[in-house]
Amino acid sequence: MCDERGTYRGNWCGLGEPPREAVAYGRHAALAGRDRGYRGFLGVDAGRTAGGSVYAFDLNYRNNGSTAQVVLRDAIARGWGAPVTRNCVGIAFEGSYGDMLERLQGFAARREVLPLLTFDAGRLGPGAGRPCCNLLVAGRSAEAVAAVGAALRRAGFEIALAPGGLAA
Repeated sequence: MCDERGTYRGNWCGLGEPPREAVAYGRHAALAGRDRGYRGFLGVDAGRTAGGSVYAFDLNYRNNGSTAQVVLRDAIARGWGAPVTRNCVGIAFEGSYGDMLERLQGFAARREVLPLLTFDAGRLGPGAGRPCCNLLVAGRSAEAVAAVGAALRRAGFEIALAPGGLAA
């Protein structure tokens, strides 16, 4: 999802069916790739203009930022009762790496967050940066995911807001 300025706000799953045109574009890209020898993951970004037109762009015949989200979506929906997920990448934390892991464990224990990656920038030396992570935030609705995003912010994670107040 991108905001009105075109700033990427990550990927959502479970907010309804994608437009038929987007699915058709993805299928066309998949078949064209297959005919040229590609096998495996295909990522297709699609968007809707303010005028309602659907466009597909940025085709990648490889794992993408949303690959883990798509692969895990059904298991999270069934196992956690959370059909909506938000892929949050490059989330900085204001404390130490150990503190970040401790906070993430609490969110994970409540089945609100699935950490996909953590990075201890301190291992690169003093002043190298803050710890960061990539997360799947899960909930029963977009509003529930937004509430987890707000709780993450209160816990020291830097998660921006997307349009409508949803956690970016």
